[in-house]
Amino acid sequence: MPKHRLTLPPSSWPEDLRNRFERHPLTTAQRTRLAGALGRWLKISQDLGACSRVVSRETWLERTEGLSQEIRNAVRQALAIAFPDATASLYKEDNHRTERSDRREQLRANIARNLARFPDDWRAAAKPLLHVDDSGIGDGILVQAWASSTIKRRLEAAALNFDFCLGRDLAVDITPTSVRIKLREDQSRVESGDRRLGGVAVDIGAGAIISETFLRDLEAFIVLLNRVADDETTYVWRGHEHDPNCGYRVPVPSQRAGVFYVVLEELVELASDIEGALDAARAYAIANALFDT
Repeated sequence: MPKHRLTLPPSSWPEDLRNRFERHPLTTAQRTRLAGALGRWLKISQDLGACSRVVSRETWLERTEGLSQEIRNAVRQALAIAFPDATASLYKEDNHRTERSDRREQLRANIARNLARFPDDWRAAAKPLLHVDDSGIGDGILVQAWASSTIKRRLEAAALNFDFCLGRDLAVDITPTSVRIKLREDQSRVESGDRRLGGVAVDIGAGAIISETFLRDLEAFIVLLNRVADDETTYVWRGHEHDPNCGYRVPVPSQRAGVFYVVLEELVELASDIEGALDAARAYAIANALFDT
């Protein structure tokens, strides 16, 4: 008994769909996976006696019902390549960017809250560097270069320094004198038991908790995971309504890639926090050296 096929091979596809798919830039792994997905769509449509060219979010949801989420997402990616005009419809109710938008709003609020504690000259200098653009295209250079956790940590550290200067009638600035006074006061609080800072810093500095080697290994893993996620992300062209030839490429990650990107964001923040902890350990060692002189 012949084996029942779940997909149609490319040789059985309509010529225009096959040509469009073959022209689309894909890795070998992506091409194999998405060819199977597009063939699956064509076979399902054929079995249902439905037109395979009627592509929308509704038809995609209806015809792939019962399939795994991974296969459904692969079918949608393939349809976006074969029918680029249907891309907006296929993804119209998705909220992939909601979390990122919320995080950017949180970052913008955190920056504004901490900059309000800066003196006027520091605030004026820092504001353009820390600008969070609505579209993300015009972000300030520090927003582009640093992870959100790094920005929050360093802004809070600077704001605490300015608060300290205000409370001690010192010039509201970051100077060797003000930093040294604050370090000495922090050291006294640690020694008196009012502040639990030194123990953790010493453990980190000794490599008992984390180390530079661990950080390098984590960064290497981030690079590897990012490469895997990129391999499972395709790009489709989204033309403007008034001029289809003018538009932009939209990333369409597979379900696995979407999970990887969420994990990557958390790992990048973790690496940033670890780097900050190691910096704190070095600062603690330098501070101790200063106090000993």
